Amino acid sequence: MFNVEYSETAAKFLRKLDRQDAKAILLKVRSIKENPYAHVRRLKGTPLFRLRAGKYRIIINLGKETIFVVSIGKRDSVYDDL
Repeated sequence: MFNVEYSETAAKFLRKLDRQDAKAILLKVRSIKENPYAHVRRLKGTPLFRLRAGKYRIIINLGKETIFVVSIGKRDSVYDDL
């Protein structure tokens, strides 16, 4: 089972969201702890992966035992910072 860590940027974004959307994102991240590779897609040209949660995208970096949430945002703007 993988451990989950959040960057300061991702944590700040979650704090600003309304509770329902934040809860949905947290549940989605927790749901992939057993086998994350079955639920994510690799971003071309980077070592990062993306996970869909409704209208939001979760950008993650997968280590040997860690899921590191790099960024969270809406689909149209989350990829701009990469």
